[in-house]
Amino acid sequence: MSIERLLKTIHGWLGVLILPWVVIAGVTGLYENHQSLVVGLLPSASTGAERLQDLPMVVISSEDAARLASSLLSGQPGKPESVTFKDRKALKVDGAAADLYVDLATGAYWINGTFIQSLYQPDGRWIASSVRWSNVLSRLHRRGWVSDRFGTWPADITACALTIFGISGLYLFVAPRVRRFRNRRARLRAQT
Repeated sequence: MSIERLLKTIHGWLGVLILPWVVIAGVTGLYENHQSLVVGLLPSASTGAERLQDLPMVVISSEDAARLASSLLSGQPGKPESVTFKDRKALKVDGAAADLYVDLATGAYWINGTFIQSLYQPDGRWIASSVRWSNVLSRLHRRGWVSDRFGTWPADITACALTIFGISGLYLFVAPRVRRFRNRRARLRAQT
């Protein structure tokens, strides 16, 4: 088997195998440069903040928020701090895997996970959830995969495969042209 035939085979199979990651790298790279454009094209779900107006007003203290965080968040939650979240006054409690935002006017709360944001009524009933596309796309771009399970291996393998794909493609593009040029020169010399 000639070197060109081998490179064509490698180039073709690499193209098929890494195509999903090439598309992911393209879309997420576009996201890195034009966030509002890409996120605007993705399906969005309401975070439910507009539904909080229907809930009764309650008084929420830092102690209430700390107790709620202890029951909902894993690990040792931080101390509640006053913030503005979704244009509402809230108490934020940092957790190990998620953050808790408690609306001061209604007692409703958001749990901000890595990829999903969910809103609940004070009694724990679900109101709405939405995908946190910025986190999903950034993770895909950096790791080539959403979870941390594989580390950066998918992205590293894709980068190596793209390098081989590019080099083999360059060779397959240039080699026949060089060969044709040499053959033309040899024919011209033979004619003279």
